[in-house]
Amino acid sequence: MEVEQLVGRALNHNIDADIDAFIERRHQQRVKAEGERREEEAWKESTRKHAETQRQQARLEWHLHHTTQAQRLRRTPGAAQLHNRSERAMRPPKASPEDLAPTTADLEAARDRALQERARRLGFFNRPAGTVPRR
Repeated sequence: MEVEQLVGRALNHNIDADIDAFIERRHQQRVKAEGERREEEAWKESTRKHAETQRQQARLEWHLHHTTQAQRLRRTPGAAQLHNRSERAMRPPKASPEDLAPTTADLEAARDRALQERARRLGFFNRPAGTVPRR
């Protein structure tokens, strides 16, 4: 019985040591993983703050540009008119009714197309009976 107790204690001691080693390994893995999670969260937060700062900076630059442009236009006599004229110059001119009226060449081309269409239709209907045009 004494031998059995010694063997049981040795086995329990080995099992306890294995369990302790397993728990320690898992603990180290968990600490490592949580540490990485904290670093990743901190990096995401830093990235979000940096992006927000850049958006704010772009917004301020846009505001500054447009307010200074408005001041320049107010200070310079005729600058607003010149600015509007240059915008108008970029647009294509509007067509006048004379530009939209058909020319003689347009009328002749339309007449020729109508004659060809009429000849095609008369040629189709004036065929001898029983003939079908091939496609």
